[in-house]
Amino acid sequence: MVEADEVTMAAQRNQREEAGQYLSNKIASLAARIPELRDLTSEQIDYIATATVIDELKAEMRRSLLAARINWNEELQAFLDEKNSRHTKIAYKRAVDYFLGWLARKRMTPIDLTPRLADDFIRSIRGEGKDSDTSRLYIAAVSSFYTFLERRFDEIRNPFRGTKARPKASWKTAIIPSIDEIAVIIDTADPILKAALMVVSETGLRVGGLAGMTIKPDGTLVTVSKGAQHIHPDPLSEEVRKAIHLAGLDARHPFQDIELKKRGNSASTTDERFTAALKTRLVRHSMQLIQQGKIRATYSFHDFRHAFAEAHAAKGLIWLRDRLGQSSILTTERYLKNVLKRDTRAM
Repeated sequence: MVEADEVTMAAQRNQREEAGQYLSNKIASLAARIPELRDLTSEQIDYIATATVIDELKAEMRRSLLAARINWNEELQAFLDEKNSRHTKIAYKRAVDYFLGWLARKRMTPIDLTPRLADDFIRSIRGEGKDSDTSRLYIAAVSSFYTFLERRFDEIRNPFRGTKARPKASWKTAIIPSIDEIAVIIDTADPILKAALMVVSETGLRVGGLAGMTIKPDGTLVTVSKGAQHIHPDPLSEEVRKAIHLAGLDARHPFQDIELKKRGNSASTTDERFTAALKTRLVRHSMQLIQQGKIRATYSFHDFRHAFAEAHAAKGLIWLRDRLGQSSILTTERYLKNVLKRDTRAM
């Protein structure tokens, strides 16, 4: 046992000596190219080499001490608490948890990640067969987590800036129901589904914004969509407000506290379950109409949103951005160009 330890210690000494000699040679090579340093003695070169190693060890020690002080799970929770949308929180937590697991398997902490290792992480995601959209979500979530950490710790930098292995964005062309199909789906829907579809068709609102929707006295509506307040500038038509009335819904908060039974589940009044049940109801309704030969595909609420954007694209990017509740003109332009395949150069 003692003999084995001596062999190990001898190997470690040899490694240190080789590393020290390499560093000395490197410094001597650099000094030869810099006129002011050409007259360095071997003792001075050794001193610089030693100081360089000490500085590196000090930097490594600072990283290790910081890593030991940080509770990464608490930091992750603080990061998620900044997100307004529950869906965003779930997606980002899944991505960052996956990343922390990847680091743990490599016996690293987030502080240890370099841009090169960030590229390795991206390649590992792609190597597991995750599609481009999922890969991009994971990378965006982890990069956002590092940006959050940067604000809290001076020693941390986001290693995902400038990474080379990011997958390219993939966009699915929207399948849009025709005017006739929209009319058939709405006319044959049950009263609550009909009212919801009419609101989405007329406003382009996301289905997730229905439950929190408030109709103001002037007919305009305000809601929360993807965690942010969205004020729709146009009043609802009398036809839509009549459909809301005929469905027995509240004129001011039509889709709040509504019970919809989803197959296999009891009725629930939570906004998320209401939205999920409403989506399921539309899918079942569409499938029945397909069997009857009245429509071509199983359409979703998002397809109705696409139909709204397509119908009003000629009104311009600003007009659409304000109705769709998107964050910027650039987002609207990318959406029109990639999802609806519209030429946005003249818009």
